[in-house]
Amino acid sequence: MAQRQAQLKFGGQGLALTVPNQSLQECSFMSNLITDRESTFLSYFIPSEDPKLLPSYRFMFQECTELKHSNHKMQAWRFPGEVEAFNDDGEEYSGQKLLNTLIKESVYGIVVCVRWYGGQLLGPVRFQHIVDTAKGAIQKYKKNLEEKKQKEAWAHATMVQQQQRQPRSLNPLDQKVRQVTAKDRTVNLLRKTLGFPALQEVDYYSKPLSTLEMLLQSRNSMISVLRSQLQKNKEAEEGEKTSETSKEHEVTIPKEKLGNVNYSTKQPEGATVPSEISEVQEPIQEKPNTDS
Repeated sequence: MAQRQAQLKFGGQGLALTVPNQSLQECSFMSNLITDRESTFLSYFIPSEDPKLLPSYRFMFQECTELKHSNHKMQAWRFPGEVEAFNDDGEEYSGQKLLNTLIKESVYGIVVCVRWYGGQLLGPVRFQHIVDTAKGAIQKYKKNLEEKKQKEAWAHATMVQQQQRQPRSLNPLDQKVRQVTAKDRTVNLLRKTLGFPALQEVDYYSKPLSTLEMLLQSRNSMISVLRSQLQKNKEAEEGEKTSETSKEHEVTIPKEKLGNVNYSTKQPEGATVPSEISEVQEPIQEKPNTDS
């Protein structure tokens, strides 16, 4: 990949610089000094992944009072997306050496090596001093980053221990988990009554308090809807039972049985009651007298 060398030019009209809130000493990591035959080398590294801050950082180095009388300010920068370049500032090949150091160390940001010339030519060893000071500044950054991670991990572990030692009534996370779990039991009971499957189990302790609060509100709404549905089902069942009961009280008498039923045995006055068995009346004949 072709590299390009950028020149350090500022002061053009229309150039808007956003100066970081921190000073150069606060935002950068500085290497130890290397002195060789009265020439002194010193490197700075500023970690950054925002290329928009590059002009501001370069301007800070240009205007730094402590670096005013240096002979060279060799620079290289590298940002995500293959945004990278360098500036030799009169020390040929030095910028490329610095850029290679950023790539080998797998860091993003800007590295600046400052040299105060002592009057004697150093030869190729000067490049070794440039690379060594640049590595020294980057190593200080990495050490600081590792210490910061360890402090954050220790702080997190301490917080977890404190939460575990707190009584259940004083632990906000535990309180919220218990509330949501209780709501889940109610929801599952209602869903079982209605013939619905139960809710899936969730690890609520891995959720933040804001999410648990939203889940609690959701469970309340769910309980209200399920109870309303259960009440509707109950009313529908009661209506069906009432209809069946009213049908059972209606008695229908078959027509076949109506002909055998005597509604009254009392006859009205003056009526002729026919005999159930008809008697045949024959004329009475006198017996012949055998004595005559």
